[in-house]
Amino acid sequence: MSKRAQLVAWIDWREWQLVHHELFADDVGAQQHALSRIAAWRSRGHLPIAVDATAQFVELALHERLAQHHTHAVGVSTRSHMELSLQYASAVVRCVNGLVDGSQKGVYAMAVSSLAQRIGIPLWIVDLRHESTHNQLPSLPVLRFAARHLLAWLRSNYWMPQETTLRSHVGQCADALLPRLRGTAGRDWTKTLDGDRVKNVVVPLLVHGEQYSERVAVDGLLFVSTGDEPLTDIAAYPKKLFTAVVLEAQALWRGASAWLLTHIVEKALGLCAVPSTDAPAHQAAAIAICLWWIKLLVGNEWRERLKFAAEPIEDVYQAGAELLHHCLVHATPCANEHTEQFDAIKTALRSCKGIRNHAVVAASTTLQKDLSKLSTEWTLLSAWPPSVLGHTSNYVALPSLAMDYPLEIDASADDAEVFTGVDDAFEPTDDEDAVIDAIMADIDRDYEQQLHDTVAVKAELLAEIVREGKSVHRKLLPQEEVQRIQNQIEIW
Repeated sequence: MSKRAQLVAWIDWREWQLVHHELFADDVGAQQHALSRIAAWRSRGHLPIAVDATAQFVELALHERLAQHHTHAVGVSTRSHMELSLQYASAVVRCVNGLVDGSQKGVYAMAVSSLAQRIGIPLWIVDLRHESTHNQLPSLPVLRFAARHLLAWLRSNYWMPQETTLRSHVGQCADALLPRLRGTAGRDWTKTLDGDRVKNVVVPLLVHGEQYSERVAVDGLLFVSTGDEPLTDIAAYPKKLFTAVVLEAQALWRGASAWLLTHIVEKALGLCAVPSTDAPAHQAAAIAICLWWIKLLVGNEWRERLKFAAEPIEDVYQAGAELLHHCLVHATPCANEHTEQFDAIKTALRSCKGIRNHAVVAASTTLQKDLSKLSTEWTLLSAWPPSVLGHTSNYVALPSLAMDYPLEIDASADDAEVFTGVDDAFEPTDDEDAVIDAIMADIDRDYEQQLHDTVAVKAELLAEIVREGKSVHRKLLPQEEVQRIQNQIEIW
């Protein structure tokens, strides 16, 4: 997280952190999910060698694990020792070369062994790389051991230091922010911050009290008192102080208000989805605070405080429109006792003319009206939305608002199978047996009809082949040629 802007393949550092935890988790599903994410990262452009090499080593070990226990399709045909040796050798060679090439900074190329020693890679792995490239392929156990050693090196030299850096940034921002929120510091708290930290650290701390698995308060800093206790008395809420802090953060980044609105709505939707019986005692107060912030950020008073700056206000409109579209289109879970609060969130967003008349909401409303008129017919869209394969929104990209759709449970496919548990104590009655028999009889009739149709088509094709298979002398083709043509038709 240097100050120099860099283009990375992941959406944000939370996604990177999630992939890190899943890669080294002792769970097959989590590792497969992380490998799928990294595959998507590869398609976006250049991937750091540390991430790419880690994924290769984890994938090789995962495939071996699945093949050994025969719990996945990979285990149907296990790989040979030679195939595994070649794969491990390729991963080791690519990892060492990629790590060493980044250290080649002089005019003249240095020896790989010297550069490897500088970054802490042992010489025996460098020799193993040389043997794999130029001489006899090392044994599979040796290559496995080298892969495990390099995987441990990558975690201790890339993944863990980056985790430490992320958490240290959270601590630095919290040290600057907490005194200001408690009224013991002036406005100079923003001198150590920039727009990137406002977006990635300050706003999440204000709303959730946690970022990058580093918690600084029991709840969001806008929802706790000076004694680090959740606020329950709305009348005593320090609106003036907290509003001033948000405006000071807005001066560092134009999208601070829009990003705060996104996180506030996300928090409110999450609170509405939890029944009161399972929710903390301050749930009602937290929802009320969220509603107050939503009304403030989309209202005229906030536009005046922003001095009617066009770009920040347009960002708020964009974020509000995407959030309203999300609430209207997606089936957001909501507990029965919080239906009124959920409706209040949508009403607060609709109350802003800039959000209500935004192109995102207008297009969504028009499409919903058109689709409501159709039952099972196809509809011709006037145009595709932008970025079909990527993100179509700028603000509704938070993990809790995103919808992850695993392909393994694709129940919409034609060949999808759904298995449900059966109660051992269940015994069908005579009526149920009769119903099942009738269903099976219908299935048998359909199968016989399809079989009869297939045979009829086969006979027609055979007659067509014989009729059209004449030479220029009006002679029939030989029986062998007819048989050959039949074999080329897929129906046989």
